[in-house]
Amino acid sequence: MKSFTGIWATFSTLDHLLASIDALKEKDLEPETVHAPFNISEKLNSDHSKGLGLGHFTLTGAILGAFGSFYLILIMSVEWIQPLSAKPIFSLLTTIPIAFELTILFAVIFLLVGILVLGIKANWRMPLPASEAYKTYKRFSRDRFGLVLACNEAEISALKSLLQNHHAEEVFIEK
Repeated sequence: MKSFTGIWATFSTLDHLLASIDALKEKDLEPETVHAPFNISEKLNSDHSKGLGLGHFTLTGAILGAFGSFYLILIMSVEWIQPLSAKPIFSLLTTIPIAFELTILFAVIFLLVGILVLGIKANWRMPLPASEAYKTYKRFSRDRFGLVLACNEAEISALKSLLQNHHAEEVFIEK
């Protein structure tokens, strides 16, 4: 796992946080993590962030569950033929409830796998600050907004002044 070099800051209002994110985007910088005391994903998803890609995992699981269930029932009905009167060996109507259940089951399983995979991938790709000050800072969950930004050591002073110009209350530097 990579070590973190960058800066993190706290803001008292959501407007100051969003203004600083817009200023960072003008410099082609993307924040690693945004902390908030409440859910602000709608405001961030409007312009400030991309989706996670969990829908692709869920859709793949649903498709595999649906087609896999039809295939499984077809193979089982051909393998263990039990002719009853004039009834067909493979009936589509009796397959639909099982296909529906397996579609949901596989979609949920693939969603959970996607959460694990993308969470581990994000942890390796975007490390968070390892200092005790960051780990024990509890105000993000109470009354402050936070912004974590990875950068090289040459950009730290310019980013610190940019964040302070956008009303950052506290700016911490991690090297």
